[in-house]
Amino acid sequence: RYHDDTEGRDYLRDIVDLHVSLGLGIRYRSAAVIVSINPVKDREIWVIGTGNLTDWTWLHYLAYRTFIDELEVYCFSQSMALPVSHVTGKRGEGVSGDLMVAKIGARGDCTSPFNDVSALELYAINSIATDYYETMRAFQRTFQKYSSP
Repeated sequence: RYHDDTEGRDYLRDIVDLHVSLGLGIRYRSAAVIVSINPVKDREIWVIGTGNLTDWTWLHYLAYRTFIDELEVYCFSQSMALPVSHVTGKRGEGVSGDLMVAKIGARGDCTSPFNDVSALELYAINSIATDYYETMRAFQRTFQKYSSP
């Protein structure tokens, strides 16, 4: 419906553009990372990619490094939407869709007995107590650290 209502615009591209313009997103080749302006959990980072698994995987790895190295968050949950592959030959050649999305959010203190819940329970209720821009700055530091020669 969004595509029809906006004369052919791409919803996820518009979401990424909005976050980048607010300083809450970064593009890397065919992929992007955003710190959601409408998160469900603290430190929510989205990794969005189209077409190039290597670009998307690199940013996905950096999101994990950001949680561990910069934010010192060791317990987090993730949900993912990945393309469907269709096997087209005997040797496993295939074609697939091109949209990949991962959403990662902090779970809190790893030693807490309340931390042992499922991602479904975590994402059922909004709980935000962190600064979006702090999370984005942490990702940018990680990006610079791992992208520098």
